[in-house]
Amino acid sequence: MSPERRPRRILVVDDDPHVLDGYRRVLGSLVGQPGADGPCDLAALSQDLFGESEPDEPPAIDDLVYCRQGEDAVLAVSTAMAEGRPFGVVFLDIRMPPGIDGLETGRRIRAIDEHANIVIVTGYSDHLPAAIDAAIGSDRPIFYMVKPFGPSELTQMATALSQRWSADLGRVQELARRVAELEALTALLVASEARARENARRDPMTDLLNRTAFTECFAEEAAAARAGFRTPALLYLDIDRFKRVNDTYGHVTGDELIQEFARRLQHVVAENGVTARLGGDEFAVICPDASVVGALATRIIETCRQPYPIGPHLITSAVSIGMVTVDDGALSFTEAMRRADSALYTAKAAGRGVAIPYEAEFTARATGCPSDAGQTGAPH
Repeated sequence: MSPERRPRRILVVDDDPHVLDGYRRVLGSLVGQPGADGPCDLAALSQDLFGESEPDEPPAIDDLVYCRQGEDAVLAVSTAMAEGRPFGVVFLDIRMPPGIDGLETGRRIRAIDEHANIVIVTGYSDHLPAAIDAAIGSDRPIFYMVKPFGPSELTQMATALSQRWSADLGRVQELARRVAELEALTALLVASEARARENARRDPMTDLLNRTAFTECFAEEAAAARAGFRTPALLYLDIDRFKRVNDTYGHVTGDELIQEFARRLQHVVAENGVTARLGGDEFAVICPDASVVGALATRIIETCRQPYPIGPHLITSAVSIGMVTVDDGALSFTEAMRRADSALYTAKAAGRGVAIPYEAEFTARATGCPSDAGQTGAPH
């Protein structure tokens, strides 16, 4: 993409009206024209002076502005920047009584527009270049024209610096474009990485949290319990007789049942906890407030026992729940799951479709009980 071409504007600052008339006579003829030497000669001049050329663009000057006082020049530069029409070259006289002198004017202009090429017009008895550079500041070079000078010298300086300014601006625009592209690419990469991290925490079938993410959430709630902030509870859920659904209707229907069950579970839990699918037909919920866990379990059971219209089938199912309170935060995730699993086993043995809180006497599962559970071994 070619950089945007901005008009080449020159600002002349001198308190002497006769000097300004001289600038007008010499520079006025360059406005909108390629210049006296033609584009090829001026390109060669720019290359000799600055080590660069711009042969495809004639070094025309688009606009000339004249000021007699430094304050007026500073205002003109500020206005030009605000309008997006900056000056490429500023010819600046050193002495401009009664207002601020050329040094202060140049310093203020440089503070407003660091890219403008400033030409100090000075006499032999004025300040030394080193003192002028120090007064105006900035890392960009300052150019000089020593009085008296002829029309040819002024023309060459104006056209060459205008061309240099255009080339510098083009590079700045190209750099800005590339930086913007890099920032956009970086934002995409950051967003992609964030999505990847989030996807790694999600169950692909239901979009609930997976076991890894759920374990992290449990650790956070256990830490809150240890600090005395709240008393959370863990619910361990299992779809009743899910294997029978798979055997009767097929695994595709079974997957759809899991997805619909997950939607219902998420809807009921909502802001009351964190929901996860641990694998197969096993789900878990962390409820930050153990005092409401009984009522939450009842709503889950009532909602999830409603028939599931899946394809041509109307499937009736239910859910059993084992619950454990994390009262002091001392329980590890493994131990909390073991206790919730024992309570879940008891709920299955009690006839399914119920929620059972863990009690200390649930120390082991009963043996010889029919089971088709994958991970828990609880009867379905």
